[in-house]
Amino acid sequence: LAQIGAAARQFAQGQVVGALPLSREDEIGDLARTFDRMQGALAQQLKALEDSQHELSTLARQDGLTGLANRRQFHDSLQSALAQRRRTGQVVALLYVDLDKFKLINDTHGHEAGDAVLLAVAQRLRANTREVDTPARLGGDEFAVVVAQAPEDAQLAALAAKLVEAVAEPIEWKGQWFRVACSMGIARTPADGETEEQLMSAADTAMYVAKQAGQGGFRFHGLHDCG
Repeated sequence: LAQIGAAARQFAQGQVVGALPLSREDEIGDLARTFDRMQGALAQQLKALEDSQHELSTLARQDGLTGLANRRQFHDSLQSALAQRRRTGQVVALLYVDLDKFKLINDTHGHEAGDAVLLAVAQRLRANTREVDTPARLGGDEFAVVVAQAPEDAQLAALAAKLVEAVAEPIEWKGQWFRVACSMGIARTPADGETEEQLMSAADTAMYVAKQAGQGGFRFHGLHDCG
């Protein structure tokens, strides 16, 4: 009986109940088995709650359509990369991506077709970046990639060209084929700034320069190179 009392106190305090006399064929055994069932049910409920909390946390940082990082996670990743830069001196780059004439697809074929294009673009950005990088959808047809431990400009240019080419590949949707180009602006530390605001402004400016030069290209902020 003392063992059951101790188990009751443990259970009330949310602790795991220790060994119980489950094999006894009397009232104490019945009580022990009741505690055992209650403990099992509580463990299942706590596991389900933990899983739900993890799922909610993931959804809060994930774009609902594409599965990429959303704007919140993008900011967190960029801030984390910049913090690491302050410790190690590594270069951080930001690629700002805007689809060209995407609105025409939505207006002509509807939002379902537009969503299929956005999903395909997201998959291509993810497939052509490293695990340490963070491709994100900022909203609408705007994407970005945080390039942690960024390589030299020549390698960044190669990455940008690869992404522009990947995005431009045909996209099939319900028997129809779409092509969408993107304009990309590139900013990097320390040349274009050391803060999130400075990098975002520089990458955004470079993206508009690329867009004005024609579809399917990229620009480094402050340089004239175009993909």
